[in-house]
Amino acid sequence: TAIALWLTRSISGPVYELERGMRAVAGGELDHKLNLPPTRRDEFGTLAANFNEMSRQLAELDKLKAEFVSIASHELKTPINVILGYLQLMQEGVYGAVSEKQEPVLRTIEAQVKTLARFATQLLDVSRFEAGGGRLDSRPIKLNVMLDDLERTFHVLAVQREIDFRVVRDPGLPNEVVWDAERINEVTGNLLSNAFKFTGAGGTVELEAMPANERIVITVRDTGAGIPADQLPRVFQKFYQADNQRSASHKGTGLGLAIAKEIVEAHQGEISCDSVVGEGTTFRIVLPVAVLNRRRTGSQRALDSTVRPGSTG
Repeated sequence: TAIALWLTRSISGPVYELERGMRAVAGGELDHKLNLPPTRRDEFGTLAANFNEMSRQLAELDKLKAEFVSIASHELKTPINVILGYLQLMQEGVYGAVSEKQEPVLRTIEAQVKTLARFATQLLDVSRFEAGGGRLDSRPIKLNVMLDDLERTFHVLAVQREIDFRVVRDPGLPNEVVWDAERINEVTGNLLSNAFKFTGAGGTVELEAMPANERIVITVRDTGAGIPADQLPRVFQKFYQADNQRSASHKGTGLGLAIAKEIVEAHQGEISCDSVVGEGTTFRIVLPVAVLNRRRTGSQRALDSTVRPGSTG
């Protein structure tokens, strides 16, 4: 019996550690190291050594990919700005009068170049945050003013799309919060844009803000197409687009939610998503009332992904 117990422990422990390691790598912790000595003179020692080498190579490849994306997006911005500059000069007639036939062509070119510029900016943003270089500029802001601005911004779109848009404010909300207003507006604006994109005429989009234990909960709900349950864990991954893209009024880049997650977690907050196909989607952001200016390091990112039960992706 003692020998059987010893055999069970000597096998089940390493197997569990290998399973834990694979889950960590699958969850994005590419530099995870097994808690198994690679010097063991058995199959588990060989597996541990191979696993650690695989993790090292994956982490190196991920670093190279991030560096390439950062450099490429940065280098794209200069020619894009040059093109936009010349387009503006042409539209102003600096190089001669623009005919009626040329005007819509120039507007189309401008719209496409601006789309490319946004894509380059998003790539640069996500690279900076992943590298720990996404710095926040947290300042006191009036929460109700921010909500009013969002309501005005999306009111016209709601009327155009024949969607019922409402902003719900809990009376217990603090008057002031300390956030990076530009970044949080970017997150909430992105979530609302997605909600309108996937919600048809006659549907509902709701933005709700309420206090909860010294934190603020911002919720964006829609009655749109919904996201399949098996795809929810991946919606915050870079470039991932769920199958509901067919229901969208236009397609995105697959970077908006990845950037939103980085911004929220840089605010020491959490973002999550619940959805039912055919019924709609709910995104929930939980933020502290006050956030200090800081850079988010790679180790903090890894800690966030392992200890926060509410985080997704």
